[in-house]
Amino acid sequence: MINLIFGASGYASEVDWLSHNITQNGLGRYLTDYFVAEDGSSTIGSTVNSKLVISESEAFTRFSDTPVNCFIAVGVPAIKKIIVQSIISKLHVVSFPNLISPTVSYDGRQGQIDFGKGIILYHNVTVSCNVSMGDFVTVNNNGVVGHDVTIGNYCQIGPGVCVCGWVTLRDEVIIGANASILPHATVEDAAVVGAGSVVLRRVPARQTVFGVPAKPVPLPVLPSK
Repeated sequence: MINLIFGASGYASEVDWLSHNITQNGLGRYLTDYFVAEDGSSTIGSTVNSKLVISESEAFTRFSDTPVNCFIAVGVPAIKKIIVQSIISKLHVVSFPNLISPTVSYDGRQGQIDFGKGIILYHNVTVSCNVSMGDFVTVNNNGVVGHDVTIGNYCQIGPGVCVCGWVTLRDEVIIGANASILPHATVEDAAVVGAGSVVLRRVPARQTVFGVPAKPVPLPVLPSK
């Protein structure tokens, strides 16, 4: 089985560290073989953590019919989604395992947690009971996901975030570091919550909010011609 990390930045280096840690603890065999960067990237041919960075075209050609585990180390949900769609269309024997740090605490009783695929849970994350988490969700170091929470696909949750009980995060949501989403709040599709913000109720789709309490960030005023 070939292990590919899609991405070649600092985030990819962290995913490699996490996969190494999981392998060392006997929780899977996920040691990285190659990093994969978009065609034309200046990182192609370089190394990350002593592993070669290859192009997407090369990866799709070399491993078209080879069993491959793919890990998506990209922080922008919309781009992550495009990469996943390309992988599915071009690699015929592909899996998207979950990377869950040995230090993660979650309710492992039957029926309490519903995890999708391609999830990345970093060190010291806590996931409470009755939680549904969609595909390709990332929860960074020290994040907390409370009880009765629903998280959609491709969500990106930063370090130290607290998602309280009865919260809903729709698809492609980004939550910045150390933000808090208070009970019964909903963050709609592709919304962004700035670092350190506190969300009290509802964030509309594709809206960026910031502050305590979180409020919409005004769009810049363009100069008139």
